[in-house]
Amino acid sequence: MMVVLLLLLQLAAPGALSPEATSREGAEALRVQSAVLAASGDTTGAIAALDASLSGGWKSPQALLALGRIHLAQGEAGAAVLALERAARLAPADVDIATARNAAYALARQAPPNVPPPFVASRAVTSRIGAGLLVVLALTLYLGTLLLGAFWRRQRHRRPAPLAGWAALGLAPLALGALILAGLALWDAGQPRAVALVTVDVRERPAPEAAGAGAIRAGEVVDVGETRGLWRHVETGNAEGWVPARAVERL
Repeated sequence: MMVVLLLLLQLAAPGALSPEATSREGAEALRVQSAVLAASGDTTGAIAALDASLSGGWKSPQALLALGRIHLAQGEAGAAVLALERAARLAPADVDIATARNAAYALARQAPPNVPPPFVASRAVTSRIGAGLLVVLALTLYLGTLLLGAFWRRQRHRRPAPLAGWAALGLAPLALGALILAGLALWDAGQPRAVALVTVDVRERPAPEAAGAGAIRAGEVVDVGETRGLWRHVETGNAEGWVPARAVERL
């Protein structure tokens, strides 16, 4: 019962039960300050304010959108794609973010990654209640379905039993949907993806004198692996090898 109550409270006031809520007011104030600085032409100050806004627990998709637009205006494809891809993961249904994201990929001369509808739904739910709470919700619905089903099987010849049976049938599709969304959210969060901030050569070994193994372009989304010193292993459809770790940043 307590779990259900917490879920209802979280749905009614997203972030109210999260430690991130304490930093939200300050983060939003910094975002507003960045808009004032950008309007006055101080893009350096605007970026600094947005970076400070995003450095705490609260991650605002609107702050990421503003940051991405500034990098777009400055022609910085890698930083623009990084900010707007992060914003799109937090608010997948936001039209302004989707438009700016497409513009960032166009600047990078890359095709925007196609996100299947189930992952869009999973990201939308996760951005609302969080991945952890989604998993708890899925498990709660699943266990509730099992308990109601077991009760119905044991008491099906008694008068209240049909109610338990109908309740189990009603919960079953909800539990299945929640489990699917939770599984997609966990898989999505575990993908080792990063964005190339600059165009850089890929090396066969983690050393500047190593032979080249292709290149990645600024704004390109890559799979990242282990880190060795100042180098990071990356893999794309066209190249695989090592790049300076500072050249890529995790999504």
